[in-house]
Amino acid sequence: MKKIKWQKWVSREGVDMTTLFEVDRGFYGLLKEYLGKTEEIFFTTFRNKVFTHYIRFDHRKYGRFLYKKYFKNEKSIKKFIKEGNAILRLARDNANSLNIKFSKKTDKGVLLVKTLNELIEEFAPVNYFYSIMRFVAVEAWQEDFQEVLDRIVRHNKPTIKIDEITETLCKPWRQTSIDVMRDKLASGEPIDLIKKQYQFLRSWSLVWYEPISKKWVLSLTENKAKRRNKKLVSYRKAMALLKPSASERRFLSMTPYFIYIKDWGDDLRRMQVFYWSFLFDKIARYLNVPREDLGYLTFEEIMKAVRKGVVNKRLVNNRRLGLCIVTSGPKRISMKVLSGSKIYKYRKIIRDLENTAMSSSVQGLVAQKGKVKATAFVIKSAEDLNKFPKNAVLISVSTHPNYLSAMCKAAAIVTNEGGVACHAAIVARELGKPCIVGTKIATKVFKDGDLVEVDANRGVVRKI
Repeated sequence: MKKIKWQKWVSREGVDMTTLFEVDRGFYGLLKEYLGKTEEIFFTTFRNKVFTHYIRFDHRKYGRFLYKKYFKNEKSIKKFIKEGNAILRLARDNANSLNIKFSKKTDKGVLLVKTLNELIEEFAPVNYFYSIMRFVAVEAWQEDFQEVLDRIVRHNKPTIKIDEITETLCKPWRQTSIDVMRDKLASGEPIDLIKKQYQFLRSWSLVWYEPISKKWVLSLTENKAKRRNKKLVSYRKAMALLKPSASERRFLSMTPYFIYIKDWGDDLRRMQVFYWSFLFDKIARYLNVPREDLGYLTFEEIMKAVRKGVVNKRLVNNRRLGLCIVTSGPKRISMKVLSGSKIYKYRKIIRDLENTAMSSSVQGLVAQKGKVKATAFVIKSAEDLNKFPKNAVLISVSTHPNYLSAMCKAAAIVTNEGGVACHAAIVARELGKPCIVGTKIATKVFKDGDLVEVDANRGVVRKI
């Protein structure tokens, strides 16, 4: 069997070590279930509040295994959603009950340990199933969806634009939070009230977050007119035009559910950490440290600090300033701040991969057709969103709802990650903006100010 080489997979900014360590622990558990072995086939770098997963396995094959096991039909997805909503209600009630106990005279250290244990226990299934498994499964499904649709189009040649058919097929089963917020804004509900009700959207990270602002809430209305005026072909007509086989029809019929759980699952995990956010404020006060410092520690390290009554500040500073590697050991996942010869292996893997980015063009999946020439603007952090210039090409690792204002101003959208059902693709279709996703290395190839051509008819972005 041909050995799979290391590849850069997923990168995110602003996620704390507390969350990252649990994500990787759960991810390793899922991999063990799938592969039945424990050698090092992934590791994660963490530096300057940015993490990047590097993997040495077929993530698409792995994701397909997951979605066929857990999301094999409409009934299984509805069951998944029902159980997730029940977990969330329990998390809300439990967090509220424990929060009230802190107002009573009691040993704060003992109560903090008890409450932290409750959170760890509740976080595990949401992290394992509703965050990691769902994400990997939906990512693979997106790629399979694109292949199935492309094959049908090549064979049957429908008479209307495939973009219109894709948008119809990708209409979610139900509304998620962003759509509900838009409806509330359109009905005239006070913006401050909406901002308060949906503050949970601020982050899926346990410790670190940036509050959502009034400006961000207002940005949800920027593409409202286009959404209202856009008429979609009916689902029945789309099927009649595509003429899929029986197996293809069954596969396509699951699309609204996959599109829904992609965003619904994100809402769920954000809501859970929002309910429990109070705990990290209390721990920070108890230990007399900034809340941000806790985000450089794992659950176990926070627990140890609470029991001892002191934080290991040297550990916090090392992780704040240096490179962290989260990696899997032979029996369990282990996290180390590596240095010297121990870190050379990982640096070499990363350096070899980044050398492949020395190019003047990239190729990806077409999410919305079109062709433009404009100046590139690379989003490296949340702060860059406020600086985004009108009619530039937005280039980023991925996008999420916080990017909406910048996306509305963009001439085109290009991402490293994603597929036909990703946030960037859905918004680009709503706005009618050229969009190419899944380029893998666009943020490495292009820099701010580059004049680029985005040919979203062919899926190519190049410097000119």
